[in-house]
Amino acid sequence: MPNTDSYQAKSAESRARRDQWVDARLLDVFMHNSYSGTPLRIAIVLTTSILLWQEIDHTAVLAWLALALALIFVRHYVYTRYLKLHASLSEDGMLRRFKLRIGWLWAVSGLVWAVAFWMCYGKVSISLQAAFLLIMVTFIAMAVDRFSSWPAVLYWYTSFAFGGVIAVMLVHALSVGWSDIPVIESFLMIIVGLCWLILLMGGDRFHQVLQSTFRLQYRNQQLTRSLTRKTEAALRAAALKNRLLAAASHDIRQPIHALSLYAQYLEDDPSQGGELAPRIVQASRAINNLFDSLLSYAQIESGGMSLRIAPVRVDQMLNDLYVVFEPLAREKGLVLRLRLPSRHVTQLSDSVQLRRIVGNLLDNAIKYTHSGEILLSLQIRVTPGGHHRACVSVVDTGQGIPEQYQNDIFGEFITVPSFARSPSTGGVGLGLAIVSRLAHALGHSLRMRSRVGRGSTFRITLDDSVTSQIDPQARVAAEVSAL
Repeated sequence: MPNTDSYQAKSAESRARRDQWVDARLLDVFMHNSYSGTPLRIAIVLTTSILLWQEIDHTAVLAWLALALALIFVRHYVYTRYLKLHASLSEDGMLRRFKLRIGWLWAVSGLVWAVAFWMCYGKVSISLQAAFLLIMVTFIAMAVDRFSSWPAVLYWYTSFAFGGVIAVMLVHALSVGWSDIPVIESFLMIIVGLCWLILLMGGDRFHQVLQSTFRLQYRNQQLTRSLTRKTEAALRAAALKNRLLAAASHDIRQPIHALSLYAQYLEDDPSQGGELAPRIVQASRAINNLFDSLLSYAQIESGGMSLRIAPVRVDQMLNDLYVVFEPLAREKGLVLRLRLPSRHVTQLSDSVQLRRIVGNLLDNAIKYTHSGEILLSLQIRVTPGGHHRACVSVVDTGQGIPEQYQNDIFGEFITVPSFARSPSTGGVGLGLAIVSRLAHALGHSLRMRSRVGRGSTFRITLDDSVTSQIDPQARVAAEVSAL
């Protein structure tokens, strides 16, 4: 059931985004079509005023003309405002509020035409009334394709225009009696009602066609974007695979070639076994490290890694790592020091992945430090909000990373050319990439500071207020997609 509910929620959200996008496109069509008809509206308003001028009081005609032209220019101003607000109308709620603020303009415009008919009804000849109705019906019918993109406006515009005309006729008929109404006027009333109904039905049909067209366009855009993303992901995966194969074939060849040479030496002179044994162990260890990096990277890249967030005794974990890596550092002539606080330190994390992060950093520090010491330390810091943060630092006195490589050092297959490459230090450039991906997946901050000839410092900050909000599956999926 939870999966079904989640799917339904996502589907509803997707439909809401689609409908909002379609509504924005329909409004865009409405506004642009309304603007393009401005000259025609002005011409028809002036023509109507000329017809009324011959039969109606000039003051009333001028007042009607001023009101009609004012509405036209207000709608033109609304269109210019729409062009400025167009980008922001895609935000949630903005489109609905904008439509509520301007929709009344077209209702008033329809009422203006009903007022014009009221001004001439009963005061001019029946032929002039019919001519006026013909102009009004033709004008409104020509606007159906524009108003169909906004059905509410079409309904209110035609309702105030045709409904007002029919209301004027009905009031007159009731006041004088039905028997005294000319047949032609009854016929005109029926014609106006039929035109009203036909225009509403036609507008609704136009709206359905436009809506279906934009929904199909939205669907096509989504499919195109999805296909583009998948194509780009496939191209990135192919490029990464090629880089992986190229780097792995080059770096694995070194220790394997070394092993073959050592085997040849032993075959020629078995007495060199004591001298060659450490080198064989070194080459074997390098091969194991290379395969470990490749397998770890493949696990992250495929999404096969899951996080198990739980309280971790960070001080105890660092002490265990010190026990493992201290002999390796001593074997190379280095001093590995451990500095822990006097009390226990417990933070939220994944103990396995955190151990892998710190272990990779220690391995790199020993690998690229040829003299001096390495410091593994843990510090506790309290934020202004009262949260406890644990800072794990690995500080070495090694070669340091040149400044031009520091921005890219956490990328895949990134190696520093100036570093010595040998069967014991060679790699495919995935160690720090894995560290970075795991740290981000766990919500731990990772910082690096390095100076050539002085060494490097890598610091991981564990913050319970961040890690506690992690959805393990979602974060891992995000990190995989980032690769």
